Amino acid sequence: MQNQRAKYNTTHKLGSKTIVARNINNNRINEYLSTIESYFTEADLYKKTLTSPALKEYVNTSPGGIKIEEPEIEVNLTLDEKTIIFLTSKELQHFYKFEFTQNKAYLERAKDVFCFMAFTSLRYSDLQSLKKPNVADVYLKVITQKTNDRLRFSLTHDALCLIEKYKSYDSPKIYPVTSNQKLNDYLKEAAELAGLDRVVVETYYIGNQLFENEYKFYETISCHDARRNFVSCSIALDTPVTVVMSCTGHADYESMKPYIEVADETQKIQMNKWNTHQYKSQIIDLLDKTSES
Repeated sequence: MQNQRAKYNTTHKLGSKTIVARNINNNRINEYLSTIESYFTEADLYKKTLTSPALKEYVNTSPGGIKIEEPEIEVNLTLDEKTIIFLTSKELQHFYKFEFTQNKAYLERAKDVFCFMAFTSLRYSDLQSLKKPNVADVYLKVITQKTNDRLRFSLTHDALCLIEKYKSYDSPKIYPVTSNQKLNDYLKEAAELAGLDRVVVETYYIGNQLFENEYKFYETISCHDARRNFVSCSIALDTPVTVVMSCTGHADYESMKPYIEVADETQKIQMNKWNTHQYKSQIIDLLDKTSES
């Protein structure tokens, strides 16, 4: 959604004119093509073989005669920081254990691939190239394609179960991974059947007016959400950030920060320490004495 709105505001130079992407429509395109055709006819260009510089000059200057009407109201989009969307640990376990019928085997594979990425923090590109020698005992060793990081970390029980599930797959690779686009399409179908219909709200401004878009989770799920899930669920389980970073390959806290979202259940666990911490009274007494001194 954020990328779509960014493209909506893209500007394009046409001769001395500047066109905003949102103002381009079929009429504008047809007008442009008609103008190009008339210039080619007038200049008798159909009978000539133009060099690249000459063609560029005609395209950049001649069509400048097109009348560009400036919009009466300029629309400015102010975007909130993008909300990081992920499954709660309960939702992730529900999805992991959900079983599809035999005629939906492709959804079972898509679900398993997503869950394995959520249990390991792997990107789609790394999972696609993951081979059986990358797993030794309970450890996963991989060189990430995007950042060229060498990662080695212990696999969870659920991740090992998924590897065992596909051990008969006749290929050097661990999983039968489809294209990124197909995987995302299958995930949306699988998540809907699994009942992952929690409402997700995205807010943004046009000028000073606030807008909200509501989606069901299954409408927005993609394979990249799995990596966010690993970070978020690990933090929910009170895993130190340094340990999470050693699995994800993030170089520093700032680069990992966009992935971190404190889930309600995480906040509840942490805030409950006010009620259950065995040294609560001593800590409060110590704070009181410190503030008085």
